Amino acid sequence: MFATFERTQSRIRLLQLEALEEAREEILQPTASELPAFEFKDLEDRFGKAGFLDKTERRAAMRLRVILFLLSPLVMILLLALKLQHPPSLSQLVFGSAFGLSVGVTAWLCYLRFKTKDFEREILFRLPLFLESLILVVESGMAVLPALEQVLRHKERLKKSDPVSRIFRMVYQLSSHGLPLEQSLEVVASHLHVRALRHVLLHLDISANVGGELIPALRSLSDHAHNEWRLSVEQRVRRLENLVVFPVFASVLGMIALTAAVPLVPLLNLQGTLQAKQQIPSPQFSKGEQP
Repeated sequence: MFATFERTQSRIRLLQLEALEEAREEILQPTASELPAFEFKDLEDRFGKAGFLDKTERRAAMRLRVILFLLSPLVMILLLALKLQHPPSLSQLVFGSAFGLSVGVTAWLCYLRFKTKDFEREILFRLPLFLESLILVVESGMAVLPALEQVLRHKERLKKSDPVSRIFRMVYQLSSHGLPLEQSLEVVASHLHVRALRHVLLHLDISANVGGELIPALRSLSDHAHNEWRLSVEQRVRRLENLVVFPVFASVLGMIALTAAVPLVPLLNLQGTLQAKQQIPSPQFSKGEQP
């Protein structure tokens, strides 16, 4: 009976120790929502997708939008007044303002689309280079997180800021605040829209846990990122080929049409002459007159 009591007490103490250990892990490993100053929702809106990641860039983009929306109606009203040579009426002012605002909104959307495409191209270009730098540091014997810190510090010393370095700096800041590296990578990757970068972040935590296979895994990620960049360049070249070939094709068709029309010009002139002669009335003679 005494042995049964001892086993029961030991089991209770073991359960208490497990509960304390779980509570300690929850305290030492904060979630992403408990970390300060990380607004990941900014990566998912139009400004984040266009590459405006920090608050300074976002404020500059917002100022540009306001200036564009205000100047477009004013410029349209001014052009309307110069065209009419007198002050426009109320209806003309309303029409000019609405048309100018629509032009401003269209220009702003085109600008955002251009910046988004440029941001994606910059990521695809910089990602293989960043991974190669990370591989060189890991080959010296460092783990992923210390190697990531060294690469980011080197970028800061050179004062070179690119989108890939800024994304990985978010990962490092999360890890430095106590979040595990695997969870930091998953949190940042869940808010990105660039498929190649999200793929690298989601598989980098696997590479960090494979031990001796770390460098081959990083090399595989680097090769995948390079292939994504190469495919994007090939797609752009094909689009440029279509843009160049279509005007040439249309010009050749026009020249063929003109060449085929040249022999038809004398025939058309002859047809017009015959039709004109048929329309001339024949002279009428009286009974006593000779033709």
